[in-house]
Amino acid sequence: HNSIPSAREFTVSDEMYSDFVNWLDGKEYDYTTRVEMAIEELEKYSEKEKYFEDIKNEIASLKKRVSHSKEQDLLTFKEEIKNALEDEIVARYYFEGGMVEASLDGDPEIDEALKVLNQEKVYKHTLRPLASK
Repeated sequence: HNSIPSAREFTVSDEMYSDFVNWLDGKEYDYTTRVEMAIEELEKYSEKEKYFEDIKNEIASLKKRVSHSKEQDLLTFKEEIKNALEDEIVARYYFEGGMVEASLDGDPEIDEALKVLNQEKVYKHTLRPLASK
């Protein structure tokens, strides 16, 4: 695209996400989940501490059960992946400033500050000096 909406307005649509998923089809990529890393750590430490022989069947079973499916992960983690794509795309069009601006959406502290700023009574109450004792 030659341009995209402003950093705060840009979102990855379902159509764009579908295009991304199609683009991935046939591409070689892999990743290790945190759970898979934890199992690898367990295996490493169990070997080091001489427990591996006692639990190797359970470790193998865990590995099999948590083995990820890239296709399923694209569905399961769609919203997280869309957010990551939005960050990357905004960064390419608007650089660091755009990333900061885009990150303001959904920030609970910013949302609460905006609520206070938009309610004059609450705003004045928040800024009033505390009564001395």
